[in-house]
Amino acid sequence: MRPNTRPRLAAILLAAAAPFAAAAPPAAAATTPIPWAIREQVEAKLAGSFVYPETSNYIFQDYRPYLGQDRVVCGVVDFQSSVKKYVGAHHFYAIVHDGVVGLTQLDDPVEDVSGERMAKMKLLCGF
Repeated sequence: MRPNTRPRLAAILLAAAAPFAAAAPPAAAATTPIPWAIREQVEAKLAGSFVYPETSNYIFQDYRPYLGQDRVVCGVVDFQSSVKKYVGAHHFYAIVHDGVVGLTQLDDPVEDVSGERMAKMKLLCGF
């Protein structure tokens, strides 16, 4: 008489599927669109950091809650140096309070020797 192989087969299939179940991607988080007025305020605040602010290319990535009613805007900007060469992407964040952009911070590895700015950006924006 042949033994019942169904329980063994089910165990083998479950064991084979386990790595794929564990590696399933997390559900995409719902992101809040960044209002154009906030984007313009962020660009205006950061403009003083650039030699040619009109050539800066912004990528706004996130607009998340921060300390009660405040929000934080996260993104990346590429800008031109004084010799009109693009320097590459630099992370930034901005704190928004009651619809007004207050504090803005641009990642600058040359000035941020201690890594404190980048640590704040990782904490606030996750990058």
